[in-house]
Amino acid sequence: KQIRQWFAQHKIAAIKTSSDRLTAILNLQRMTELNPRSSDVEKWRKQIKALKLKESQSLVARAKEVHQSPQGGAAMLRNALSLLAEAIRICPDNAAAYRLRGRMQPRTKEALEDFSKAIKLDKQDSSGWRLRGELLVKQRLNLEKALHDLNTAVALASSPRDQERARAARAQAHFVQQNYDAAIDDLTTCIRLTDHAKYFEHRGDIYQ
Repeated sequence: KQIRQWFAQHKIAAIKTSSDRLTAILNLQRMTELNPRSSDVEKWRKQIKALKLKESQSLVARAKEVHQSPQGGAAMLRNALSLLAEAIRICPDNAAAYRLRGRMQPRTKEALEDFSKAIKLDKQDSSGWRLRGELLVKQRLNLEKALHDLNTAVALASSPRDQERARAARAQAHFVQQNYDAAIDDLTTCIRLTDHAKYFEHRGDIYQ
């Protein structure tokens, strides 16, 4: 009865605060347990899933803000990683949480594991492929796999910004492999997408 009264006062679509989302999740879970044969069980489960994703996304946004704080430092990094761990605990299917945590991981092995998990959860998102490919190139771990990842990122990139980032990362991979013509082609595309000076400089260095 208390649970139903709570929902009578709080419409799920209007819930905005973290505390209300968490309370709603607990109440919906309790309703599901108490009424397993109810015709509303499937609806409640979908609502739980949606609320968990929304809460997880909120934690990811907070982690990004903490990490980008002007204060910086190890304490801020720990706080951001803690928020992302909670985001993943609440919603293990949130690929964005793994991507962001991978970017923050101090160890390469853990970062690659997070990027790989993000790719597994969302194979159509180009950023996961790009981030893993960039790290593989940076650490000189597996250039063949890195190029595969970056080719996939370029193929999936749906916006000019994503295309620029993917091609810039692939240009670096080509450069490391001494495939200078391919690197120049990607940098030329980046220049066409945005006239950022760094691409002109990098291309100029290769020409020399």
